[in-house]
Amino acid sequence: MRIRRMGLSSLLNGIHAVRGNLMIKLTRLDGESFVLNADLIRYIERRPDTFITLVSGERIVVGETMEVVIERAVQYQQQKHFMPMPTAGFTTATVPTPATN
Repeated sequence: MRIRRMGLSSLLNGIHAVRGNLMIKLTRLDGESFVLNADLIRYIERRPDTFITLVSGERIVVGETMEVVIERAVQYQQQKHFMPMPTAGFTTATVPTPATN
């Protein structure tokens, strides 16, 4: 697989933020789009369709090529490290303390 330089807009293509978590956008064979947390991918196979096996053992067949899924998963991991960590916004006054007897 040939690695190419990408601009920021192409780096984010196929990467989507869903409630603060980055996910990769994929397409089922019937054309239905969905997003997948790339951290859940165990491995990817080409046989001739692209099969994604998740860490749970569930298998998903997608319309994208194996190379596209790999590229998006790598971009996801790279983008994940560019994102700032969320701040809690709690103060000691708002955090409940355990009751003592």
